[in-house]
Amino acid sequence: MTKQGEEAICALCRHKAKLELSHLIPSFVFRWLKDTSPTGHLRMADNINKRVQDGFKEKLLCRNCEQKFSIWENAFNKEFFSRATAKKEISLNYSPSLALFGASIVWRLAVARSTSEARQELNAGQRIILENGADRWRKFLSGEVSNYGTYSIHLFDQWRLHDAVHEDLPGNWNRYLSRYVEIDFPSTSKEEDLMVYAKLGPISVFAHLSRPKHQWIGTRIRPNGGQYLSSKVSLPSNLFEYYRYRSSKGFATAKAISENQSNKIDEALVKDIERTVSSEAFTELQLDVNRFGSDAFKKKGKN
Repeated sequence: MTKQGEEAICALCRHKAKLELSHLIPSFVFRWLKDTSPTGHLRMADNINKRVQDGFKEKLLCRNCEQKFSIWENAFNKEFFSRATAKKEISLNYSPSLALFGASIVWRLAVARSTSEARQELNAGQRIILENGADRWRKFLSGEVSNYGTYSIHLFDQWRLHDAVHEDLPGNWNRYLSRYVEIDFPSTSKEEDLMVYAKLGPISVFAHLSRPKHQWIGTRIRPNGGQYLSSKVSLPSNLFEYYRYRSSKGFATAKAISENQSNKIDEALVKDIERTVSSEAFTELQLDVNRFGSDAFKKKGKN
């Protein structure tokens, strides 16, 4: 860990410089979450009983590289994220900055110290595969190469999944799809089957470190730019099952909140009832209640 004002090696350009506190998930995602929540506060899954003001950060990049990331993040926020959070159909011709944004997300998750615990669940071969992918993404981001090589990056908005028909959906389905922020390294027992996953509220970013064995239609982000159409996106059925698993896991974590913290949340909700009922978070809760009834507040099978 570097001390205040101390220089270290930038993870991207590899020059020695004073490092900035870099967000692993862009700050605009957390600003949106706070602005559209009933209380204006955040809680993280790794410590659900502690209220926080921002997402995970660590000293990763020098100022010049941090500014590059900010340019790509601002473009993504304006062209893509703002439309997704407004639940608008997305149809756009995107520039190479979208590929740079996607690569910047999966790269920082692959190299950050704060995600090392999640990466430890991978076997030795998968960790090597991830390191090789991260090295290629770093070279792409720094301009040393013009593409991702054999890897692919996929990005899409998730609104088409809200109306999915299934007999065993978790009671937080709408809230998970629209508002959860999380990271994961999905894998199977086969060494080469590995992805990097980042969920930015209503948007998912996946990086495949091997050729996808199922069809992902309309989601692949081309390094030189291309066209994205929400209406043309088609996702493989096994991805739906993965979302179901992640949603259920997130629901279990949320239910682990202490009685003391739960009471504090209730007090905050009642304190500004107008903000509560007009918030986007409350709207998503209402959708879950309308669909799942009391199961929107507890896991199925629990009293």
